[in-house]
Amino acid sequence: MSILRLDLAWLSVLAAVVAGLLASAQVLTTEDLGYHLDYGGRFLESGRPVDHDELLYTLPAADTPPDQRPEPGPGCWYDDDGRYRFANANWLSQVMMAAAFRVGGVGALNVQLVLLVAALLGLIVVLMHRLEVPPAAIGAAVLAFVLVSYPRLTLRPELFGYIVLAAQACLLAGIWRSGRFHGPLSWAVVAGLIGLQWLFVNLHSYFLLGLALTGAVLVGSLGDRDVPTQSRRRHLLRLAVAAGGQAVVCLVNPWTWRLAVLPVQTVRFLRSHDIADGPAAHPWTSMGDMQRVVLFGDGWATDVVALSFLACLAAIVAGIVAALMRRRWDWLLLIAGMTLVSFSAQRNMAVGMLAAVPFALAAVALAPWWPAARAWCVDRAPVVMHGRVTGPGVARFGAGAVLAAAVVTGSSIVTNRLYILQDSPIRFGAGLSHLHLPIGAARWISEHEVEGRIWTSPLCSSTIRGFVDPSPPLNMVTNTWAYPPAVMQQVLTATSSYGPQPFSPVADRYGVSVVVARSGLFLRQVVGEGRWVPVHAEGRFVVLVLRDGPDGHLARRYALSPETADTATLIRNARRLDPVPGLALWLVGRVLVDLGWHDHAVEMLAASLRANPSQPRAWIATANALTGRAVHRHTAGHPGAQADLEQTVDALERAWSLSGDPDLLSSITVAEQRLATLRQAMAVADGMRP
Repeated sequence: MSILRLDLAWLSVLAAVVAGLLASAQVLTTEDLGYHLDYGGRFLESGRPVDHDELLYTLPAADTPPDQRPEPGPGCWYDDDGRYRFANANWLSQVMMAAAFRVGGVGALNVQLVLLVAALLGLIVVLMHRLEVPPAAIGAAVLAFVLVSYPRLTLRPELFGYIVLAAQACLLAGIWRSGRFHGPLSWAVVAGLIGLQWLFVNLHSYFLLGLALTGAVLVGSLGDRDVPTQSRRRHLLRLAVAAGGQAVVCLVNPWTWRLAVLPVQTVRFLRSHDIADGPAAHPWTSMGDMQRVVLFGDGWATDVVALSFLACLAAIVAGIVAALMRRRWDWLLLIAGMTLVSFSAQRNMAVGMLAAVPFALAAVALAPWWPAARAWCVDRAPVVMHGRVTGPGVARFGAGAVLAAAVVTGSSIVTNRLYILQDSPIRFGAGLSHLHLPIGAARWISEHEVEGRIWTSPLCSSTIRGFVDPSPPLNMVTNTWAYPPAVMQQVLTATSSYGPQPFSPVADRYGVSVVVARSGLFLRQVVGEGRWVPVHAEGRFVVLVLRDGPDGHLARRYALSPETADTATLIRNARRLDPVPGLALWLVGRVLVDLGWHDHAVEMLAASLRANPSQPRAWIATANALTGRAVHRHTAGHPGAQADLEQTVDALERAWSLSGDPDLLSSITVAEQRLATLRQAMAVADGMRP
């Protein structure tokens, strides 16, 4: 291979890695981040990992009789003092994140994320290079991995686990050279696998995958008869020592056997309650990333993640065939097992592809037909453009195509086009998202030192916990292991997750004085009860204070109302929250609809549609705003009610023409029926006038 072709191939690898690093340069939107920082910070203060969240006031009381306690979740138990405990599989990751935050604030978290992704992608490149995957294929694989996994390449504990798993795979890859047995594992590698496994078990609950990698290689090596007998014995012995050592160090954690069996208990729990197949009655089905993988749920043309996943599957199928032809049982087990992991849940897509694709490509490179195909691609097949031979072969063209795709991907990340296409909340940049996280609400609560208890919408909870100083007692956090599933069910019911529910009885029971609500049914329910006064609104979130509660003076002093609000200021503030034209306006417009500020909502949504008239959800929100205003106007005898309902029908028809959603047809019918009823009532009223 010429230097030019080699440089072009490795340049494509570099470009793919750069695209991944650009994906890691993001405004943080992770809803779990707050509780991870809180738990990690408590370790830094006490030296003990958190395994009981005493700040959750919805937990069963410690003196609850054992036969009346809710059933614990997987890996959880009640201790002798009646406290609800859980094996915190992320404790060491939480400590690392909290330490970075204490040293450099949010900026340090951004830097930490970039460094973690850089380490991960670097290890993936090293892994494939050690497996002797051709450089152009390495670039393509890295780029496909970035596109499949970018929704998970955020600041989460699992990212720490990805890095350890990739490092373990790199150590195991040294067994082979040119597809042949290179020699037994060195004792240094055995020690490295065991040490990494100890780190893994304390970083994230994916740790059994590290043991599975070594186990697959061990089982596959039992059937490998091409290795000399003496070397084979040493090799199997050292693999067995490595696997045994990894199994033992799974017990070396603050909860010993409880954490070691947590992944198995969790899988059994998910299956017994049909959570992965959802929707079902169990509250854990509210976690969308627990659902099984569904490709092209929003159409094949725009689902970049699904298209990249299919490309990875094509490589995997070819790798499985090649492994079968070469009777590489170790690689076959590894590729097939990690592929099944990818399909088990949406959150597992990335971690499965991390190991399956590199070994699949390595197997393809060992296939009997690969040398001839490679020679044809590199030396014999010219690239013909405009009727003329212009290049040395398909290999150079392929490397150039990967390079071009990586450049396009990087550009689409920087301009946010990729995220817009995928309807992702991620944005290129740094800091925290004030649109998708209640950062402003947390700041307001910290500044005003509320006295009563705080109740939050589920996805608000961890941000309030982590960014209010000091950390307040809450009804929940997004750590579903911190409370029994029955408690989660009660909280979701109280927040109208399963349909409208009166909130006042729950608030009175727990002494709630402040609510942090995200736009949706719960916010509408709280506002509709008339007891709660909005005092702060930013992005998708509103802080409401009980009018006659212990913080009632804050309600009287900081009350927000449509009469005092300025629409132009609202629109200007919303635009600052997101670089995508129209998106923040649409989301904030939904909040105004839920608050009942119909005039402001209609103007806000009109501004959103001027920026992006092809967004069907903005048209639906406009229809909701117009309907609400029509009802209000009709009740007040305002003559504009009919015009609002006519515009509602038009907005719904426009939304249907853009989305094709059949459910909108019934909404259009209902709106038309309301309009007809209103017209009839107005005609009757006109006929009664003298």
